[in-house]
Amino acid sequence: MNADLEKEISALEKALTAAKRAVSEAESREEATRRESQFFLEGLRDLGLAENVPQVFERALSLLRDQLDYDEAFVLRSAFTGEDFVTVAATHEAFNSLSVPTNTNLDDVKAGTAVYISDAKESEWLQALPPVASSRIGAALLIPVPQELGATVIVCTT
Repeated sequence: MNADLEKEISALEKALTAAKRAVSEAESREEATRRESQFFLEGLRDLGLAENVPQVFERALSLLRDQLDYDEAFVLRSAFTGEDFVTVAATHEAFNSLSVPTNTNLDDVKAGTAVYISDAKESEWLQALPPVASSRIGAALLIPVPQELGATVIVCTT
């Protein structure tokens, strides 16, 4: 029985070692992803103050495509609190020249929380967009970009 117990202990030690290694690897991946995301968002915030904002955000959308699988994306920006959100960059012309009132239901996003809308037809503000834009959106991920003044939201659609 002592030999059986030793085999069981040995097997458990191997499983524990493998589990520790898996946790360590997962923590390393999570930390790397967190640093990349933080760097990306801080860079967007800083670049949002740049003079050529549309080109900066067009480049950001290009870089974001490497991280997220989306069909189209656009960036809405409100330079000052209370101003309407307007498109500053888009991957498709249907999203150019959008204007979204700040009183729409974007409170979570404006507060800094990313929001996933699984069915655009259930979103009042997405359906309020012009049909040429809203018809292209099945689902959307709204990503806030930290800013000192106003608000910027990246909208990735499928």
